[in-house]
Amino acid sequence: MQTPHDVMILYTANLKADFGLLPRLFTLIQQTRQRHHRAPQDTLLLDLGSAWTTQSWICQATENRAPYLVMDAMGYHVIRADGLDVGGIIGLQEVVQARLIDDSVVYRWRQQEVTIHIGPKAGPPCIKWPSDSTPETGTAYTHSPGCLTIYPPHHALGHVTVQWPAMSVQTSEQIPFDRSARPDPSIVAAIEFVESEARYYAGKKRGTVPK
Repeated sequence: MQTPHDVMILYTANLKADFGLLPRLFTLIQQTRQRHHRAPQDTLLLDLGSAWTTQSWICQATENRAPYLVMDAMGYHVIRADGLDVGGIIGLQEVVQARLIDDSVVYRWRQQEVTIHIGPKAGPPCIKWPSDSTPETGTAYTHSPGCLTIYPPHHALGHVTVQWPAMSVQTSEQIPFDRSARPDPSIVAAIEFVESEARYYAGKKRGTVPK
């Protein structure tokens, strides 16, 4: 018989390559962990998609890789990389620690005795997300035994603590983004590096830098 464990899950979505927000979001993530006395390795950090946008020149220059590189520096465990095709996911996976997935993949996240299957096609104990649009935003429900369904939030950090393996919700909240929060300097530096690389790639496409 599996021993129940409380698992803290933090989740985001619809970040839309908002590089000005990400250093402040990382501060919020750290503060939320500290408030609940959880270490990074004891918290599942998940993004449910739309971290990119066609309106961002950095995304255009890096073929949407840039947001995922920054989120990897932020310590995300699993990222729904819907801005990349399969080849792009395979290529970027070679250089990041975060697990990049699409909706066809089921990823097994393990932490000590806990194993959670992640993806729309996952079986229990699992985390899923809706495959179509929904009016529900950011909420998390145990719709069937052992399976937690999370609805992508907007402008907020989702937090849910579940009891594994039943995946029953113990606590749930949405924490609004705070643009007045102190930006984390390590993520600021990561963004500066990614932006520098994006400028190089953009210049290379224009033929204004040496090939």
